[in-house]
Amino acid sequence: MGNVPSDTEYGIATAGSLVRHGTLAVAPTARLNRLLQGSDGKFYSRYGIGYALLFVPVILVSDGVAAISGNRRDFVEQFIVSFTNTFAAAVIILLFFQLFIMLGYSHRVSLAAVIGIGCASLLLPYSKIIHSELPDTILLLLFVRIVIVSRNIDPATGLQLGVIASLLILLKPGNVCYAAVIGIYGMLSLVKSRRSIRGVLIMIACGVITIAGMMVLNRIRFGSVFNTGYGAEQGQFTTPLLHGLAGLLFSPSKSLFLFSPQHGMGCSARGTRGCVLKRNTPDQPRCRNSYPKLFRGFHSGSPGSGKAPEMMIQRIAGIVNQL
Repeated sequence: MGNVPSDTEYGIATAGSLVRHGTLAVAPTARLNRLLQGSDGKFYSRYGIGYALLFVPVILVSDGVAAISGNRRDFVEQFIVSFTNTFAAAVIILLFFQLFIMLGYSHRVSLAAVIGIGCASLLLPYSKIIHSELPDTILLLLFVRIVIVSRNIDPATGLQLGVIASLLILLKPGNVCYAAVIGIYGMLSLVKSRRSIRGVLIMIACGVITIAGMMVLNRIRFGSVFNTGYGAEQGQFTTPLLHGLAGLLFSPSKSLFLFSPQHGMGCSARGTRGCVLKRNTPDQPRCRNSYPKLFRGFHSGSPGSGKAPEMMIQRIAGIVNQL
């Protein structure tokens, strides 16, 4: 299906079954041959239910377009879905840019940072296809935005955090680790200020309701509250290092060589041997050789002035490189 990967195909099939037949069960076909049989004998997708729900509007629109145009419904679905990744990637880029502006960096430094992130990370390769990682990234960036602008977790902020954590869990069960980070942030905010107690309680309530709903759904589909179905998918990504080393190094979409600029930028950010102190500004280092020449022209002010320090882009690359 073009640039529509398998997990999206299963998501579309689940959304179509829900809209047209009122059930999450999917009929196996030659293309949908990795469905899991539930305890009721029906077949279900192994991917997150939240990801499938994202395609409900696509199903509604494609049904109408197919009825009017006379084209095959599955072709119309593929055509519409194939454009969703472009909009998601655009939202991610805009959120990155806004976050840097909110942190006080100048517009041209923020633009350079966004370009660096796009070129030295998985953002561009993943934006070519429709994966759940795209909405995951949007939600995580929204969480970072809330952290920047919020001093305390009031009820409205608590609801926003709870919704973000809940959507992450629904998109992919493995995102519970991200939801835990959001919960830890809420607990730390509660320690700092008692005024956050109502917002934190609302956030926790959203997470508890979501997890309880997932458990009920797991029990109905697979006979166990802890069986999300995604474990079978995760097992396909486990391989001995020697067996998968060639793909790790030479894969055309995610190889280490493809992202070698990231590692080069990260290495240049680690050392400070080329830094000397400029006279009259003892707190402002001017680095000669410790970072690429491409970024030397983006220095725009002293620390605390609301503009970017010279090493921002390189430090970001260093952090990503260490991760």
